[in-house]
Amino acid sequence: MRNPREVEFQVRGIFYSGFLEYDRSWGFISLQEAESMFGAGDDLIWGIKLNDRFNDVRMREQIAEVLGIGTAQIMSWRDFNRAIFGALRVEKTVLMFLIGLIFLVVAVNIYQALRRSVVERAEEIAVLKALGAPPRAVQLVFVVEGLMIGVLGAFIGTALGLFVSQNINGVFAVAELALGGLAVVGSLVGGGGASPVSFFSPEHFYIMEVPSHMLFSEVLGVFTTAVASAAAAGYFASLRAAWIKPAEVLRDE
Repeated sequence: MRNPREVEFQVRGIFYSGFLEYDRSWGFISLQEAESMFGAGDDLIWGIKLNDRFNDVRMREQIAEVLGIGTAQIMSWRDFNRAIFGALRVEKTVLMFLIGLIFLVVAVNIYQALRRSVVERAEEIAVLKALGAPPRAVQLVFVVEGLMIGVLGAFIGTALGLFVSQNINGVFAVAELALGGLAVVGSLVGGGGASPVSFFSPEHFYIMEVPSHMLFSEVLGVFTTAVASAAAAGYFASLRAAWIKPAEVLRDE
């Protein structure tokens, strides 16, 4: 029987890939059954699973050489998912741009706060200079203050971000429970029925949970940039302290 409309198979096992679209619509049968019942022959597409998925470029060339075909006939996972990888690359670029804007806003706020501190302590700075304190020593006080603000803020923010990233699915679960509780309260007050809240409903999403993978280089880069921006804000704010002239400030004292 070739190309049948319906064929019954006995399910011997269930494979969970984590990708909802595959889990709902894919089935696996033996090559012998596929050839005998569906007429599958030389037009089969063969898949090769690599131990190192990032070695696909070199393995693609080796497979083409062994089979005597062109590399254009061999598709890697990068080719199958080119669209989504391009979207993720654009998303990550925009996200880094937004993070840069956040650092800029924070640096400006630190600069304004330290600059106001310099103006408020102009008399103390003038006294220090009159007693022989060099301008660089006075500047160093505000640079260190900005650096301490940056280190403390970056440490707290990084620790909180790592905790949320490591437990992101737990955070979503708590949010679902909270929103579900609010829905129940609203239904009791309004008299309607409350439906359970699910952020990853199979009706709308392909995944059932958010995968989380943190890269040490990126975390270190964000932490370093945050500290550097705060230190730079402290340095530029300290320039005003270096320009203070004791004679002019203490003239009326």
